Amino acid sequence: MPFTSTAAQAASMVAVSLENRLTNLRERITRYPRDAYQRIVATYTPSTLLGITTSQVQQARIVQRFLAEGITGFVDRSGRRWTIGAYAEMAGRTSVARAYNDAGVWRMQQNGIELGTISGGADACRKCAPWIGKIVSFVGTTGDVVLPHATRGEPVTVHIDGTLAQARATGWGHPNDRCKVDAYSPGLAIPQRDFQYDKQAEHERAEQRRLEPEIRSAKRNQAAAMTDTDARRAARDVAKAQAEMRGFLKQTGRKRSTYREQLRFADG
Repeated sequence: MPFTSTAAQAASMVAVSLENRLTNLRERITRYPRDAYQRIVATYTPSTLLGITTSQVQQARIVQRFLAEGITGFVDRSGRRWTIGAYAEMAGRTSVARAYNDAGVWRMQQNGIELGTISGGADACRKCAPWIGKIVSFVGTTGDVVLPHATRGEPVTVHIDGTLAQARATGWGHPNDRCKVDAYSPGLAIPQRDFQYDKQAEHERAEQRRLEPEIRSAKRNQAAAMTDTDARRAARDVAKAQAEMRGFLKQTGRKRSTYREQLRFADG
């Protein structure tokens, strides 16, 4: 499959971010300072951007490399402890999303497009939701501007809600963010223009993320059981945790991510 220009540019941007120590921290694709975490994630991100591997394969390879170098976990600045698998997923997803968005913006600007709109999921967090469906400028212009209509050429008034830099400064584009930046065409409809933050949807996503490690923990105890009694108790705990997940999904209608419930997701 041929590589798209955006994908190739995104892959090159990962390398630039790896070397550039002067980039604003909010706009970096990879971690700062340069360390083993940054180096390993940056090594495997380009293959995902170019369509050579999937995100799950990327995560598995990152985990394998971490473990091969003796890295078994991560503690962030807030003191939260990450299993190496969960960290690998977060870091891999974040680097891919940021690189692809940055490359997309670069391609738009190369084609004379200076405005974009942000799209996101129905369960977007409170930091991202205010920007979904909004028009953002890549060059600093905000407020009402008159531009030629994208298809008819007649002048139309466009309200620019802010800049992409302002969106990032308020928390949009945070680690694990799944939002995208799309080109905006003056005068044409924006699919998510009326997007509203759904606190319940965000809570349900967070609850599913909470239940998944409980299943993994029960499976870990089952794998480590020393006696038949311990094994039976652990098996009951696994069944109980899985039943809780099934009940939650039935109640909310959310899709199950079974790969996140496997030990290899967190432990390699």
